[in-house]
Amino acid sequence: MLDYLNLHFPNANVLEHYLYELNEQGIIYYEEIGDDGFPSAVFAGYTKKTAERLLALLDEVETIFAEKESSLADLNGRLHDILTFNPDRLKHEIGRAKGQLTDTRKAAEANDLLKPLLPQIQMIEKHLQGGSAVAEQYEEVYKNIIRPVQVEGEEGVKATVRWAVFSIIASTAISLVISNWADILKMFQTMTN
Repeated sequence: MLDYLNLHFPNANVLEHYLYELNEQGIIYYEEIGDDGFPSAVFAGYTKKTAERLLALLDEVETIFAEKESSLADLNGRLHDILTFNPDRLKHEIGRAKGQLTDTRKAAEANDLLKPLLPQIQMIEKHLQGGSAVAEQYEEVYKNIIRPVQVEGEEGVKATVRWAVFSIIASTAISLVISNWADILKMFQTMTN
């Protein structure tokens, strides 16, 4: 057992200190008995607290794993959103919002009760213009960066599939030739005779 632990704790003093620390906490039973110059007798075992500690550590690992998995899922989702972004749909949505805002402005201008909303409508129009400018710039980013990456990715997948199919066919052919080598030699010998 200690040989296995020594792989993870190259410094024996650190391992020994850690085992004594766990012993003091009652998580394990650990004791070394021996005189100087002679190998020590090591007594180790588990206690009632060992299972509790292991369960707590497993919960920690599970929590960390769940957090990493969630983080990875979030990153995959963000990457998917970026790579599948449709600038035309964004333009359409902004155009539709502008149309609704124009109708709202006309309604507010025609109704004295709604006229106090005009400054907020004007502020929304400014934000919408800024969003429209960003969307136009994003379309350039999409065309020049994201779309070429998508195309390269698709071509890479196609090339990988081609090579995989080729390697399967080649390995099958080689396997058939090797397994039937004696029969192939006999066939060539009969053809040359």
